[in-house]
Amino acid sequence: MRLFIVGDSITVDRNQRSPGKRWPRRLERRLRDHDVHDGFSRGGQTMAPAANAFPLPTEGAAILYRPPLLNMFAGVVVVLLGVNDYAVGVELQSFEDSYREFVTGLFSKVACVVPLPSRFDGDRENRLGYRLEEYREVVRGVCAGSAHRMVIETSEIDVDRHLVDGLHLNARGAKALSKIVGSRLQEAGW
Repeated sequence: MRLFIVGDSITVDRNQRSPGKRWPRRLERRLRDHDVHDGFSRGGQTMAPAANAFPLPTEGAAILYRPPLLNMFAGVVVVLLGVNDYAVGVELQSFEDSYREFVTGLFSKVACVVPLPSRFDGDRENRLGYRLEEYREVVRGVCAGSAHRMVIETSEIDVDRHLVDGLHLNARGAKALSKIVGSRLQEAGW
């Protein structure tokens, strides 16, 4: 089965010395019968359009990776986005609208990975006054309650143990995330 990952720098992770150690490659080894593609991921990617995104403004994954394109090829789409929407200050409603439009436009099964624990956690608010947990709640709300969507929680990721800089995965974190995602997909028979 073809599995497409739509993500940001956590997925493309240039911090890993070996591309084979990135979490999508580890996931592919875990799910031997899946063909994993992570080319729908790029650093700084947001779900919603963000004119002030770093390093470049982004039109948002909901626009950039139109569901009809993914519908032609993917059996499962794994979505891991939200941290950059929080970080650059995308309005929460805009994030929710874009996330919902993207996910509901997919005919394939969709695994919505809740944004990882990070240095942004706690009471820290972005420039619009939103906390990262509010973006996580949007992901949970959009993806819950559908037979062809699942929510994958990432609370097992430990900021000190699994992240190299409080945001991006180290080798242990890549292994842990691939195990979390792979286990949930296998449990669901996806």
